[in-house]
Amino acid sequence: MGMGIPKAFSQTFVYWMGRMGARSLSLLLLPLYTAHIAPVEWGALALLITSGDLVALVVGLQLTNALYSHWARARSEEERRSLTGLVLACTALVPGVALLPVYLFSREIASLLGDHEYQGMVMLYALAIHIGAIVGVVQAEMRLREETRRYAAMEIALSAAIAGVSAVLVAGFGLGIRGMVWGNFAAFTAVAAVTLPRMLRRARLNLDLNKLRSLVSFSLPLIPSSAAMAGVHNLDRYLLQAYLGAQVVGIYSMGYKFGQLINLAVLGPFLLYWEPKSYQIALEPKAEERLGRMFTLLAALLVFFVVALSGMAREVVQLMTDERYWEAYRVVPPVVISYAVFGLDSVARVGMLAAGRTRTVLVVVLVSLAVNIGGNLWLIPRWGMLAAAWMTLGTFVVLLAGDMLLSHRSIPIRYEKRNFLILIAVGALVWGLQAGIHLESLWASLAAKLTVVTIYPLALWAAGILRSKNDGQETDSICASERARSQ
Repeated sequence: MGMGIPKAFSQTFVYWMGRMGARSLSLLLLPLYTAHIAPVEWGALALLITSGDLVALVVGLQLTNALYSHWARARSEEERRSLTGLVLACTALVPGVALLPVYLFSREIASLLGDHEYQGMVMLYALAIHIGAIVGVVQAEMRLREETRRYAAMEIALSAAIAGVSAVLVAGFGLGIRGMVWGNFAAFTAVAAVTLPRMLRRARLNLDLNKLRSLVSFSLPLIPSSAAMAGVHNLDRYLLQAYLGAQVVGIYSMGYKFGQLINLAVLGPFLLYWEPKSYQIALEPKAEERLGRMFTLLAALLVFFVVALSGMAREVVQLMTDERYWEAYRVVPPVVISYAVFGLDSVARVGMLAAGRTRTVLVVVLVSLAVNIGGNLWLIPRWGMLAAAWMTLGTFVVLLAGDMLLSHRSIPIRYEKRNFLILIAVGALVWGLQAGIHLESLWASLAAKLTVVTIYPLALWAAGILRSKNDGQETDSICASERARSQ
């Protein structure tokens, strides 16, 4: 059951390769997309995706999170097959009913996006959400079985299909954002058709009501907290549209996309490993020390990307997008810092989740959402999209502080405070050096800043932060305990 930190990061690296290979296709197509799609249309697409993410959280009942928790406690392979089959069956059935209001009121929803002619696009996206939820269960099982290479290959295939179909429909047929929605639908359908037969051979489909009650008792409190968290992530788009219009939403969303590259580079791959495994790690001996070490190593990686992405935001945005989107670079620094803080929260709150205190998680998220709403309502009319970006950071700081405080009661994580302060200080120094670089050539400026960024990992290595002398001993003890259990 145990998992050492070296193996954790080796699996994360495999996930990272898959995620980078997959998402890089989308990034490479940004010049094409921004040349054919105006900011006002990009804003409508951002609102559709934001709304779709919220709907997906609700209709999926958060059953994959419950699967992670119950899988860690399953006593046999048969029990795991039964759990997987139950979650798959429910995910196939429930969204079909839950999405009916979206189909019935698709015209009204399209009008909220700015054009009632988007009605067909709204209905197609709802269907893509349903198929995507089923694919999500397939992916969850791969993660639980540690099929990292298969998962990475699936990620690349899915994104390649989305990118290929979308590019042809946007540039070749002039379908705009409709082409991107069709690309998502076609790709999810194809992946589901290829991967479902294999999973159906391994899962035992059932509708065991007793097991379902146990799953739902864990997952239901997560639905409002996840919906509230989606509000924290995305509510600013709706407020920006209300105050400043869809064009500002489009520019802001483009900047947000670049800021979220930290998710692509670090958080996405890490969470693919961390979400199913954190429940198991919390049950291991010396969980407090291991979680503290994980927090430091994750922080070191996150700060590196904060420094790199923030310092090079102007150059990257101007090189990758049409001139209509260039102002988006201003929101990148606060957004990338925000998601670094959010990433650290994934370690800090393990104690609450492992103890099943999902209602406490909900309280913290609701407080954070209230801070987000109040701050945005007050600041957006005064300072526009920059206010929304900085409020995201303020909200995640509140979230992290609350989760650290309340999770401490369940697992008192031993944070490496000295190492954390050192890496923050080094990151701030490197960021300051980057800020002093102003060259006429974008490529020359980018090269100079990249050179400066290399100071950060070298300084951390010299300070001994990247390698603890206890890591090797810890890995040996974990391997020994696993061998003892297998005997």
